[in-house]
Amino acid sequence: MTDHPAWLMYGPDAAQTSAVDGSGPSETVVVSSLFESEHRLSGPVSADGTLYFGERGLPRDDTYVYAIATSDGSERWNAAVDSIDAHSLAIADDKLIVVESHDPFDTDSENAGAVTALNRRTGAIQWQTETSDCILAAPTVVDDTVYVGCHDQTLYAIDVYSGDIRWSYETLGDIFSPPAVADETVYVGGGKYVYAIDAADGTRKWWFETNDHDLFDAPPASATRNAIAVTDGTAYVGSGDGLLYALDAQTGTVDWHFQPAKVNTTSGVPAITSSPAVADGAVYFATAGDELYSVSADSGSEQWSVDVPHSGDARPLVTDEMLYLGAGVLRGFDRDTGAEQWQTTTIRGAQTPILLDDTLYVPGNDKTVYTVR
Repeated sequence: MTDHPAWLMYGPDAAQTSAVDGSGPSETVVVSSLFESEHRLSGPVSADGTLYFGERGLPRDDTYVYAIATSDGSERWNAAVDSIDAHSLAIADDKLIVVESHDPFDTDSENAGAVTALNRRTGAIQWQTETSDCILAAPTVVDDTVYVGCHDQTLYAIDVYSGDIRWSYETLGDIFSPPAVADETVYVGGGKYVYAIDAADGTRKWWFETNDHDLFDAPPASATRNAIAVTDGTAYVGSGDGLLYALDAQTGTVDWHFQPAKVNTTSGVPAITSSPAVADGAVYFATAGDELYSVSADSGSEQWSVDVPHSGDARPLVTDEMLYLGAGVLRGFDRDTGAEQWQTTTIRGAQTPILLDDTLYVPGNDKTVYTVR
C-alpha cells in the first residue's frame, strides 16, 4: 500500500503549532481546481490518499461532508450533516470526527450542537454526542480522546470509541478555538482567560487573565481565532488586549509579551485575532492591523514584519523554508526574511491551506477546493 501523507486535524498537530516538515511551492505556482461544491467549504483533513471537508451552509441548508481522492478529486462518499464552521473535522483512526451546529429555529431540539463520529471509509455514523449550544471550534484528537470547546463555555473530553463524555470543564467565556494538548495538559482560551486543564481528569492546573479585553472581542470569523500554540514548555497566544503572550506552560506565568505596531478591531479595542505558528525558535502571526510578524520564541523580539491586506484572522502555515497565508489571496513568503515569493488571485477567498507532499490543498470561498503546486 502506498504511504500517503496525512493531515489529521487543524493544528495539524495536537499542540497547534501550525508547522510541518516538508517543502511546498516556493516560486511560480500552478493552480488547479480539484472539487466544486454547492456551499463554501471547511478546512480539510487528510489520510490514506483521501481528503475530507465539509460544506459551510446555514443550519437549515442541505450540507454534506465529502471524502474525495487527493490525486484527482473523485468523490468516494458524502454524508449529510448539520451546519459546520471553518475548521470542524479531525481524524481518529478509522473515524472522522465532525463538530456540528443544529438549526437554532428547531424548537423540537433541546441541543444546539453535536460531535459526530463517521466511519471514514463509508461516511456512516458511528456515534453522536449532543451539546447544549453550537460548536464553533475545531476538535483536537489525542490517543482515544476528542477535546472540543463549545459556545456554552464548556471544554469537553469525549471518548473516541463510544462518544461518552469523560469530563467537562466550564470556563468563563465562549470557546471559539481548538484546544492545544501537550504534556498531558489541555490549553484553551475562554473569555479573557487562558486555561491549563489536566487532560486525564479535567481539573484546572492554572489560569491566566489577560488585560482588560476579552480574547474574543469581535465575533469569530472562523474557528481558528486565538488558538494556543504550545512547544518547548511555552504556550503562545494572541489576545484581545493587543498583545502576543508567551506563557510558561507549567505555571502560566508570563515569560514575555509583544505588542505590534498597529492593531485594530471593529469593536474599538486592539486585538490579535490570528492564531500563531511556531517553528525553529520563531513565532509567526498576523494582526488586525493587517501585518504579518515573526518574533523570537525565546525573547519576543521582532525579527521581521510585512504588510498583508485582510490578514487579521488568517493563520500562517510554516514549512521548512516557506510560510503560507490564506487571507483572501494566497501568498507564499520566505519564512526567514518575510519576503513575498509569490501570490495567486486565481482562488477567490483563499483560506488556510494544508500541505501534503509538495502540494497545497486550499479551500476557497468560491465553493472550490484547489491544488497549488
